[in-house]
Amino acid sequence: TPPAPARRLIVQRTIVVILAVGVVNVAEEFQGAQFGLVNCANGMTGVQLGVVNVAENMSGLQIGAANLIATSPLPVMVVANMSF
Repeated sequence: TPPAPARRLIVQRTIVVILAVGVVNVAEEFQGAQFGLVNCANGMTGVQLGVVNVAENMSGLQIGAANLIATSPLPVMVVANMSF
């Protein structure tokens, strides 16, 4: 009996396009604006406004007391940080 043909698993990524307002905002992939005391996103396109803003990859602007974009040439900034 010949082996069964290989099956491919198709994974669709969902990107959230929204406005997030809260004390702590956490998202995997995010497009839009996050407003809160602490904002975290793995992939971020847009604006983060809070006391602490963290993003792994970002295309946009962070405004807050502590701002981190892990893949940026200047990953940690005070007041504002941006990456495009």
